[in-house]
Amino acid sequence: MNDFHAKGDTKFFFEPKTIDIMLAMILALGTEISALSDKLDTVIDLLDTKSVASPTDVENFTPSPEQQARRDAARKVLVETLLAPFQHEADALAEAAAAKD
Repeated sequence: MNDFHAKGDTKFFFEPKTIDIMLAMILALGTEISALSDKLDTVIDLLDTKSVASPTDVENFTPSPEQQARRDAARKVLVETLLAPFQHEADALAEAAAAKD
């Protein structure tokens, strides 16, 4: 386990390999959330147009361009949310590197 740092510094509780494993788990869960969101969106769209949604209807559904755009936008928000801590850290590292120059 990593040593604790001085008061006010970030504390790390996991080794780098464990963090990679956790990241893979989080991204896998994000993928499943995205797939379930698409399926739920399909059921909602079918219920809105047909008032019924059979498993076959759900499996054979092709979203319209507008529906696909809505799904793509939701997926983008999900990915940005999942990766925001990493983006924040990358931005901080870039700022620190720029400050050294």
